[in-house]
Amino acid sequence: MRNTLSKTISFLRYLKHAKYRHGFSVHSPFAYQLITEVFEEETPYYIYKVLEERRKTLRKDKTLIDVTDYGTRPSGQRSISEIAKRSIKSKRYAQLLFRIANHFQPETVIELGTSLGITTAYLAKGTPKGQVHSLEGSSNLIKIAKETAKIAKASNVTFHEGNIDDILKKTLNPLKQVDFAFLDANHTGEATLRYFNILKEKATSYSVFVIDDIHASEDMEEAWNQIVKEKKVRVTFDFFTMGILFFNEELQKQDYIYNF
Repeated sequence: MRNTLSKTISFLRYLKHAKYRHGFSVHSPFAYQLITEVFEEETPYYIYKVLEERRKTLRKDKTLIDVTDYGTRPSGQRSISEIAKRSIKSKRYAQLLFRIANHFQPETVIELGTSLGITTAYLAKGTPKGQVHSLEGSSNLIKIAKETAKIAKASNVTFHEGNIDDILKKTLNPLKQVDFAFLDANHTGEATLRYFNILKEKATSYSVFVIDDIHASEDMEEAWNQIVKEKKVRVTFDFFTMGILFFNEELQKQDYIYNF
């Protein structure tokens, strides 16, 4: 992870180039619809309250659990409250994921990094007719995530335990395609590129991929820049905190730096 000064400089650079908000200056009908009907939508969906109450409960839970981590952090004991505060997407971005899933209604969703199951449940409730496959290395986190899914009445989730490097291809093998992918696991550029390259083989023209922490480090920025240039990727949105990719071959190549 980058130091505070480096991240501040990166964020200021992002703000300098972030031109798009509320649909202003956007000529693409596809991008304009996304911004006005999805990114900036303010409908108070009922599941928001359910899952944010769950988040509050988890943030207050001081229970210590053993966490197996195959990513950038060492394995060991952590409190549930610490994980809830530091390792899951904020309300704003978790609800954005819900809205994207709700808009596109993907049949098959892959989530790399379950954590406590908040984003898992948001994705599952956003696509009730689809199936969410969530991959996580820690059995204790999966236990808590299953309880989160139960509270949200999200029955369309399958949890896969193990090192993502070992289980991703096995999980994908029986799947015809990946309509939506959320990469929120090993936040290194090398791992992100590896996972993206595996997942893109199952992408269709209508797939949507979301990558977390694209500016968390210099190597993550480099990975993002490489992915943006990928031939199959047609439209991208850089939210600083995360990046969104679209593969629709009918769209003109365009990369947006979006002020969310």
